[in-house]
Amino acid sequence: MVLEDIEMVTNALICGKAPGFDRIDFRMWRAVFIHDREFILDLINICFKFNYFPEHLRNTRVFFLLKDGKYPGLCISYWPVCLVPTSGKITERLFLLQLNKWLDRNNIIHHNQYGFREGKSCDLAIHDLIETIKIRMASEHLALVSLDIKSAFDTMYWPVLF
Repeated sequence: MVLEDIEMVTNALICGKAPGFDRIDFRMWRAVFIHDREFILDLINICFKFNYFPEHLRNTRVFFLLKDGKYPGLCISYWPVCLVPTSGKITERLFLLQLNKWLDRNNIIHHNQYGFREGKSCDLAIHDLIETIKIRMASEHLALVSLDIKSAFDTMYWPVLF
């Protein structure tokens, strides 16, 4: 981990978001980072080096918010909200940053993967799809199959993937 990574993550933090049950918000962490960058860098690198993620950073408080206009008797009528300690959120984002760098470096994710990718969006996926259709309509047969599976993530049979 390098200072630039931590600086990028701390600069991207949104102040005013709810802190975890530790009640430490992002402004405090940003102030600590500005005051002593090397301390934070050393702390994070030690956690990564020894594969250590303190247990108190893994504790969350979960509660459920009823969606507008939904029947309260159904589980799908609620949004789950997890309050995670802000230091845990920072560490998770740094881990994600390192994981994404490794995935990109090793060409693991297909270039047509748009979801959950930096610099990729639904708009870009639609644009690329339209461009592909325009190019191929003139010279080849073309078919498009599109599926929208309701609650796909919630109903996925996970052993198929792993």
